[in-house]
Amino acid sequence: MAEYQCQYSDQVRKKHKSWHDGVLKYKSGQLILYTDDGGKLATVRKSSRELERILDPNRFGEELRLSSRYVVTIESALEQRPSLALKMKPFKATISNRPSRRRIPQLQHRQNADSRRSRIRHVETKPIVI
Repeated sequence: MAEYQCQYSDQVRKKHKSWHDGVLKYKSGQLILYTDDGGKLATVRKSSRELERILDPNRFGEELRLSSRYVVTIESALEQRPSLALKMKPFKATISNRPSRRRIPQLQHRQNADSRRSRIRHVETKPIVI
């Protein structure tokens, strides 16, 4: 993922625009515009020819119409920081023939009615005499 420091404006038709700081990220054929605080503004897919033209370092500083809503000027490329995330091997799901560690109890409700009645505790009740 490549990141670029940019300025953007949503005032597409105005001659004197007010500009805001932002970050433009390029990831797998799409450009994503973020605010300086990290809020996502727009995601745009462009052809490879257009991407080469937009991300050309010789054209930094020119106004580019990113979408129908935003105008962007790319100032500079941000340095790539190494990721702190550990690289992991892809997960491979396997089915083993060994039994699971804990035993799942069999369902009790499938037994016959007599065994259910024997589990009920009968308590003698005496009427209250006043």
